[in-house]
Amino acid sequence: MHSLKTEQSGIRAFFHKLSIQTKLVIIILTASVMVIAVGFATIIYWDVKTINQEAVDETELAVSVLSQDLVKVLLFDSVDVAADTVSKLRAFPDIKNAVLYDREGEPIFSYRRDMEKPFVPPKPRQEKVIEYHNDYYDVFLPGEYLKTRFGMVYFRVSAQVQKERLQGYYKVVILITPFLIVLSV
Repeated sequence: MHSLKTEQSGIRAFFHKLSIQTKLVIIILTASVMVIAVGFATIIYWDVKTINQEAVDETELAVSVLSQDLVKVLLFDSVDVAADTVSKLRAFPDIKNAVLYDREGEPIFSYRRDMEKPFVPPKPRQEKVIEYHNDYYDVFLPGEYLKTRFGMVYFRVSAQVQKERLQGYYKVVILITPFLIVLSV
């Protein structure tokens, strides 16, 4: 406790010894840094929120279109339809897994981009769900075709591109901040 008071009195003594001009520069610099920090924090918050929402929207759009193709596998029970669906899934490199569940919740079609990695299909949900876990979006959608529900569809979508985008954004902010601080003085 005593050392804290000594330290505070030392800072005050140092500050009192400075000229008025130096004190004003320190006050203006501190105010500028605080304004820049608050401004950047606000901008970063909104931009990160927007980037995340765009990623969710893009993921939802892609998987909703693909979910109709997966339901066709159930409807037509054809090897050709399954092969066509797999080729469409391969066109989306971020989709790592997909599962089609029937009305009873049993998996009847499963897709794995990486055959080396084991994959156990999760229990199906009964409603639309988009969750973020461990750099992946887990997406459950109703498996519908021509407005008729045939089961549920699950997709596991990598968020690596989004993560890299955010890292690039953070780098730019970190590089610009010192320049703006110098510019504000």
